[in-house]
Amino acid sequence: MGDVYTVEQFMRFALYHPRVGYYSRRVRGIGRRGDFATSPTLSPALAVAAAQWARSLPCNRGLVRAWHVIEVGAGDGSLAEAFCGALGPMCRARLRYHIVEASPPLREIQARRLRGRRFRWHGDMAGALAASGGRATIIANEVADAFPATQWEWSGTRWREVGVRLGDGDPEEVALEPDMGRALRWCPECVQRHARALAGDRFEMHLSYAEWLASWAPSWARGAMLTIDYGGEDLVPRQGGSLRAYWHHQSLKGLDIYLRPGRQDLTADVDFADLARWGEILGLRNAWSGTQSDFIRNWSPRAARDPIAAALADPRGAGGAFRVLDQRREAAR
Repeated sequence: MGDVYTVEQFMRFALYHPRVGYYSRRVRGIGRRGDFATSPTLSPALAVAAAQWARSLPCNRGLVRAWHVIEVGAGDGSLAEAFCGALGPMCRARLRYHIVEASPPLREIQARRLRGRRFRWHGDMAGALAASGGRATIIANEVADAFPATQWEWSGTRWREVGVRLGDGDPEEVALEPDMGRALRWCPECVQRHARALAGDRFEMHLSYAEWLASWAPSWARGAMLTIDYGGEDLVPRQGGSLRAYWHHQSLKGLDIYLRPGRQDLTADVDFADLARWGEILGLRNAWSGTQSDFIRNWSPRAARDPIAAALADPRGAGGAFRVLDQRREAAR
């Protein structure tokens, strides 16, 4: 009959298993030669905007004191490289740039691109925060979507968690009892919010991201966190949900997401209302939220003038599909 896994369990295995996981062993790079591209691999516009935003923060001003940036999941290093290049010499000299990277192949790619004593790599947020004294500006570009997601489906009368049976034959989706306690711990309004769902509608929750955030946020003393990802605010269920795979830049859905485990990326849209709520639960202040288009045009209007950057800032395309959340950890008085 085969073994049954939740979608979240399948994603965790397919993406992060230490021997066969996509990010652990199989990712070939990010950009035109990889299975997918990110905004920083296409244009420096987003990184330039992030640098101007970070430089404007009161905690990063000064002439002598070092300031710390932590980038979570740095991809191929394009954002870090362009971020540092957008700073003036004095500001760049004070910068200590920490990278938290779980993928050994990507860490090797980053190390080849990024050279100099200002760059340090860490295996987790605890190490990066300890090295920065708990005071840091955090950047997480397309990180939340890389966390395994829980997927629910409306049966017509109740919510069921989506699972998959894997055996000798083709993968088969199955309906499982959801972990209501865990869901309501982080998404107390989710069932009421989706009361008008139709049979077959699905939605995803990045509960593993919420738990990851809770694991290190108490050690973060002061700073700001910039989260960039594709998704929206208060996402509603839809037929089939948003879960998909990327294989050689092709977007695959349905049962195709269970094929080639460990050899293709898996992802789902991020609900920024959830991210904002989880930050508030952990004592963070939501300073600003908007589209990638607004963020780039606000902080780097010149960088948005070249054709590729203009596409990233286009509200009808990637500029509207990606969102940005600015959260702050205020110093205790």
